[in-house]
Amino acid sequence: MPNIGKADDTAMAECLNLRVTAFASNPEAGATGANFTGTEGGRSIDSTAEIVSKQQVKRDLKNLQNTRFVDCMIEMWDSGPDQPDEDGGIIEVASGKALSPPAGAAIRHQFLCHYAAPTYMVDYYYEILYFAEGQVEVTVEYTHPVNTPAEKDIRQIADQISEKLRSQQPRPIIGRPSVSSPEPSTAAPVGVSSHQADQTPAAAA
Repeated sequence: MPNIGKADDTAMAECLNLRVTAFASNPEAGATGANFTGTEGGRSIDSTAEIVSKQQVKRDLKNLQNTRFVDCMIEMWDSGPDQPDEDGGIIEVASGKALSPPAGAAIRHQFLCHYAAPTYMVDYYYEILYFAEGQVEVTVEYTHPVNTPAEKDIRQIADQISEKLRSQQPRPIIGRPSVSSPEPSTAAPVGVSSHQADQTPAAAA
């Protein structure tokens, strides 16, 4: 599933009737968490964390809470070219909505997607959980088939991330790399705890 990147800032700002500066970001540091895939297939978790200014945290939450945000995401995905993946599959976003977030998370967006490949098709949910604590922002992307019970996993994700955010300790970042990425990991069941070594924000899943 595509993400909103710098190249899309202008389009998102126009859709929300905001200035493009409303999406300007200058993180002090960032980290990407390990990817987890369910052993039964069809589920995956990815996460990122950034240290930003308190002003940006407040602004980003306001943007994400905009009643048009989900619709604008769908419009941007629909307006992009259909790029088949390595299996020849195409993703279509059927609908999206904002849901009540689990305890510890600030925002939850859910998108119903249809994936069609030459040999099979599947409907799945692409969920995004947003967390903010102090100057740390965390985004978790959770993908699962529509017939897969997900609320338990959502709660586990929220509990793990929010606990890390609450227990984080300030530490100097001078001399540390501005972006940290995990070593490649083997597939693990959804819900398995993973702490990324030497992770600057100490908050990615």
